Amino acid sequence: GVLDMEGDAVPPDFPDTFHTELGGYRGMPLASLSQGNQRVEYHFA
Repeated sequence: GVLDMEGDAVPPDFPDTFHTELGGYRGMPLASLSQGNQRVEYHFA
């Protein structure tokens, strides 16, 4: 799942915007975290 992913596990072809988002994942406010998680999860679905 997305929560189990580490920054190093991001595929090299992953969009830079998503890579940046995942990089800041731990420090995100709850509201932003929910929105970001939905977009990331959609990519993995």
